Parts: sequence; C-alpha cells; structure tokens
Amino acid sequence: MASGEINPISLLLQDGPTNHALLEFLLQNKANPNLVGKGVKAEQPIVLATAKGDFRAVDLLLAHRGLTEFECKSIADAQRTKPLSRNR
Repeated sequence: MASGEINPISLLLQDGPTNHALLEFLLQNKANPNLVGKGVKAEQPIVLATAKGDFRAVDLLLAHRGLTEFECKSIADAQRTKPLSRNR
C-alpha cells in the first residue's frame, strides 16, 4: 500500500450502511483486512465495524482475518523453541 492510501475495506466501512456483499467479495478475493496505509490516520476495519455495531461485518472480518504480525512472530518463536522429536 502506497503512502497516503487508505485500505479499501476501511473506506467501505467508514460511513453509512455497509455493503456486506462487497465486503465479503473483497475478503474472498484476498483483500487484506489488516493493512493500514503509511502516513494515514485511518482505523483498521475491525475497529470501524465494531464502532458501528456492525456484527455481520465483524464476523466477516474475523472469518477472513489471516494472521497478524504478532501471531506470525509467536508461531515462529514456538517453532524455534520446540524440541525436536526423535523417532528411533
């Protein structure tokens, strides 16, 4: 995402009623709901949907969320410290 750009999912959720069909289409086609543009003051989609009380949008976002940076790091750390099993 280029500097100054806002995540299209955030734009979709900002004002007015949510077009859930379009939101689901974007998520099914691998739009990343976790992206936040650099130099932009925009909330992440999950925050926007929650603030609107839009249960359906929150449910769709959680179903298609992918892994956050923290989760990826946690998995990598766990794999590094996991003892190797020995099959003899």
